[in-house]
Amino acid sequence: MTSDAHLPVPDPELLDIRDAGISRTSLERFGVAVWTEALDWLYGEAMMRPILRESYPDSRRRFFGPSNEPAPAPDVGSPADAVLAEFRERVAPMTFNAQFPGAFSYFTPPPLAMSIGGEVLAQWLHQGVDVWHAGPIGGLAPDRRRVGSGLMGCPHFRWCDGEPDGARGGSRHPPCRDPR
Repeated sequence: MTSDAHLPVPDPELLDIRDAGISRTSLERFGVAVWTEALDWLYGEAMMRPILRESYPDSRRRFFGPSNEPAPAPDVGSPADAVLAEFRERVAPMTFNAQFPGAFSYFTPPPLAMSIGGEVLAQWLHQGVDVWHAGPIGGLAPDRRRVGSGLMGCPHFRWCDGEPDGARGGSRHPPCRDPR
């Protein structure tokens, strides 16, 4: 059995981020490259059409190539530039583009730029909320449930976790499945 601890890693400065002197410039360049790729997609593919007019067999053949089957996982990762190129060439043309003005209105609306920025920050923070030490901010921001319950269609816009009367200032109410 061989150890893969010594396999070559493309862009190691994007993997081991402990030393800002080594990684920060590379991370900043990578961030700019990702954001540029996203905006190129937005103002390119996304504004051309809502969806590619292509049959499933044709789309599958174009995505997977001549074999028409997924390739095995690579033994070694690809450099960031190659991953972004693969996104551009294989993924971007195959997306549903909610941003297109003529897109089907009953599908998912396009994300707001602030939402995308928030998601980027959330991915960097990588906070779990099930254990205090894994994400202390989760225990300090309990109003997240009010927002979530409102978005989930809770007609009461109150606490939807079955806590006893008066808990956290909310009143007990029927379960959120209540059709009222």
